[in-house]
Amino acid sequence: MSNERKNQFGWDGYSLIPVDQESNSIFWGYKNSNKNELVITVTLLIKFLERRGFYSYLREDNGDTVIIKESNNVIERVSESYILMYLQKYVDRLPDSYYFDGNKNFGKGYIKRLLNELSIQTFKTVIHNLPIRKVVINKDTRGVCYKYFSNVVVKITADDIELLKYTDLEYKVWKDNIINHKFDLVDIYHTAMAYEFHRKVTTTIDIDGKEIVDEARFLALRSALGYLMHNYKNDTDTRAVVFCEEQITDTGGGTGKTLTCKMLEKMGIIMANINGRNVNFNNRFLFQNVNTDTNVILFDDTNDKFDFTALYSVITNGLTIEKKNKQAIQLSHIDTPKFVITSNTVLTDESNSGKRRKFEVEFSDYFNEEHTPQDEFGCMFFTEWDDYEWNLFYNYMIGNIRLYLQRGLISYESKNLKNRKLSLKIDDDDLLDFCEDICREILTNKVNISSKEIFERWKELYTDTAYKQSIITKSLNTFISINNLKAIKYGYYYIDRKKIRGFVYEPLYANRKGVLDFLNRDNIETYNNDTNDINLNTNNKNETTNNIKNTTSESKEGVYNNKEANNNIDKDTGIIEDKINDKEFSSEVAKKRYEELMRRLQEIKTNGKIDDDDDVLTL
Repeated sequence: MSNERKNQFGWDGYSLIPVDQESNSIFWGYKNSNKNELVITVTLLIKFLERRGFYSYLREDNGDTVIIKESNNVIERVSESYILMYLQKYVDRLPDSYYFDGNKNFGKGYIKRLLNELSIQTFKTVIHNLPIRKVVINKDTRGVCYKYFSNVVVKITADDIELLKYTDLEYKVWKDNIINHKFDLVDIYHTAMAYEFHRKVTTTIDIDGKEIVDEARFLALRSALGYLMHNYKNDTDTRAVVFCEEQITDTGGGTGKTLTCKMLEKMGIIMANINGRNVNFNNRFLFQNVNTDTNVILFDDTNDKFDFTALYSVITNGLTIEKKNKQAIQLSHIDTPKFVITSNTVLTDESNSGKRRKFEVEFSDYFNEEHTPQDEFGCMFFTEWDDYEWNLFYNYMIGNIRLYLQRGLISYESKNLKNRKLSLKIDDDDLLDFCEDICREILTNKVNISSKEIFERWKELYTDTAYKQSIITKSLNTFISINNLKAIKYGYYYIDRKKIRGFVYEPLYANRKGVLDFLNRDNIETYNNDTNDINLNTNNKNETTNNIKNTTSESKEGVYNNKEANNNIDKDTGIIEDKINDKEFSSEVAKKRYEELMRRLQEIKTNGKIDDDDDVLTL
């Protein structure tokens, strides 16, 4: 037998050894002392199979018994028919000159007839009496990822990439998780087609056809791939990866999102694919193609009807798998697969819960229906790669895992995500511009504006409007949320003791990144956006509950003895407490001033008055 047919799992997958008269290599023997007849005995057959790595494994998740074949720490699930075929091939490979005990009456043909005549009852007895063993699977851990190839195990950490033998592992590896390629470690993976492909999908083409390289977005994509390939989760891993498109129009496709997901499968990731255009989260069998060994769940090609909020509980708390006519399986958060979502549109959920649960990466339109990866690279990905290109690909993807282990998910400044989300949520350009003007006024002039006044302004501009005040208010809230304008909040403020609903300027958040980016985008001076500037002149008429002069004077008249006022103080106190805990202060002096402010607000809430003589607190 040639060396080409031999591998680490035995001869063509079977651990054959020279046949002799020892019981460890045969499962037949004399029926009695007359030595005129041979039989296959249960005891010999069990020992034969056990020595060749066959045993039973009791699954902890559902209590089922699985027959296992193990070789060099590699295990695979096998059936009873597999074992019978294994025995037949073993006998077929006996040398033609073989005779049991030198007796020419008991040659190879005789042994084959014995096996063919083996009763079902005897065979079942053998299967049911295989030894039961505990199986511990080698798994990724915090900071450590394993990838399995036909010749080596690759152990990846933030500091190193180490090549191991399968026999070096303490635990077992499922054969299904082994990539059917050899791996050689090289340091030139930047020459891989996949590497260049991902540089292109994160590169923007301007109106002059010039390529604008976005290194930050390239690293973000690579870190997302590393995250998805690291089969480990802790309690804080609650984010779905979203591959969307940079282009503003919704006629996209062919940009490389699906091809990128296929790369994950080529790295041994077990992926469950769900059609993103027909997702019904009320369907109890939605996840029926998910198994306990699934690594990633892909919602492919979702549209604007996809309800991302329905995934909140699954991403955070875990998944229930229900298959028809089978018992449901409850997976914990840690055991639940990670999620990746591809879409030609965008997920418009910009609530705090939504932002915490997604990591978005835009794909440019460098590749499209008119210019494909095959046009760019001159070959079909995967099917037309040679061994050299495959090895470069594996090295590149392993480099992505290491990047993630070093830096986690790497954020970047998105190109058109905000614009696309706004255009989907507010499809009226006039209304979009109006919302921007209102927000710019609130932030630059540091004023509060009531919902009623905002609506009146809209009607003055567009006298034939069909919009109601609620639509204008909702659109403005959407604009604020998507642009992350923390310094504007929809709530209440007071004018001459009268409670007004509207949009309130929050100076404590004036220097948040989203606010500064919004103002800088329009070249607006921002040097006065100081959180210490809490005594606001709001057009000489609007005074928020953050204005301590108003709060103090009203407290002396007992205004804050009523329930509504106390609720507003609770809100403001909570905001200040959050800011103190976050330590977002320009100096220790500023922090102490806020601590004093919080103490005095608490006095108002508790006593209905301020013990100090000061009518005004100036910070």
